[in-house]
Amino acid sequence: MENKNISKKGITKPTIELDDFFELLDSKIVEKIKNTSIESRNRISNNVHQYEYDIDGAKNIISFLNK
Repeated sequence: MENKNISKKGITKPTIELDDFFELLDSKIVEKIKNTSIESRNRISNNVHQYEYDIDGAKNIISFLNK
């Protein structure tokens, strides 16, 4: 069997969209989301991405301090 080295550079997390969860949510919640303006949905999404970025940064700092 041939040994292949796979570079992890360029590998990114898959993009998950809100629409991907609609079938899992209550129909009233889905309707409320759909009635929310695109600008508000984008703002909320950007806030979530910022929180994820901040949490990842905190994890990296804690990991560095634990070395």
